[in-house]
Amino acid sequence: MISESIEAKPVNKQSVFALAASASRSLTTTTNIWDEYNVVEELGCGSFGVVRSVTHRDSKKSYAAKTVRLTEKAEPEMLMVSLEHPHILQLRQIVEDGGERHLILDLCTGGDLEKWIEDRYDEDFEGTRFYDQPSTSTVLGLAEQMFSAVAYLHERSVVHRDVKPPNWMLACRSLFPKLKLSDFGLACECQSGEVLKEKCGSPLYMAPEVFECSYTALCDVWSTGLVVHDVAVGTPLFHKIPEPQLEEHVCGLIELTSPTWRYHKPFLKAFVAELLRRETQGRPSSLEALQNARQHGAKCCCIVS
Repeated sequence: MISESIEAKPVNKQSVFALAASASRSLTTTTNIWDEYNVVEELGCGSFGVVRSVTHRDSKKSYAAKTVRLTEKAEPEMLMVSLEHPHILQLRQIVEDGGERHLILDLCTGGDLEKWIEDRYDEDFEGTRFYDQPSTSTVLGLAEQMFSAVAYLHERSVVHRDVKPPNWMLACRSLFPKLKLSDFGLACECQSGEVLKEKCGSPLYMAPEVFECSYTALCDVWSTGLVVHDVAVGTPLFHKIPEPQLEEHVCGLIELTSPTWRYHKPFLKAFVAELLRRETQGRPSSLEALQNARQHGAKCCCIVS
């Protein structure tokens, strides 16, 4: 199991967004990006723009270049400039070229966590699909990585608001993936005790309080708990719920009924259930969740199956 500590650097009390704005100015150049980088291949595209794999002409290092229109609001994305954590995608350079802004990011060659989960599906002799669930130890190791990143953000009064499997990138293809949190397009400042009102995020991973437009940074803990659930059992908790009924189920009684839980240690299911409590019912903080993931992970090392 990989154990990463939260970045030990002291927290600057100045707004992390103000620090990011200052840092991004020093990283921004206005030049023809293709004079500096060679395109290797297109990795994806959508309403956000285009992501390409590129190589720096001089250093020969590989990066991902996310291209968006210069007119688009980019403050949340710029936040990555000021974040230094092993499980958060790093923004290395900003190139403004004509009417476009190119964000030069760490290149993750292992795809994303959603694809990693999908790749664990196989078929038996009768053609029935089944999920080759990872060990309890592996699930807790991934949970530790996730909560390490989320706790780092919360310590800096930043809430991500869109934690979901596609936003956890895999640094490379390996037996045990190293995760990096990406896509800060919905991130915002959230001071301790502050209540946020904007309803935003991906519905399958939104906390009940987000649906109710009254939430705190603990919304990220709920979303991360759902991602841990996905890794453990192979499917989203609410994937069979029609969208018009989704809010009712998310805000109702949460039951973890997947038969796949029987293949895991009981404390893993209990851990996920804690993460999916209502805020008023004692949902743990991201730091408490990180500590719990580590403690449960230590149990796995002591248990002989």
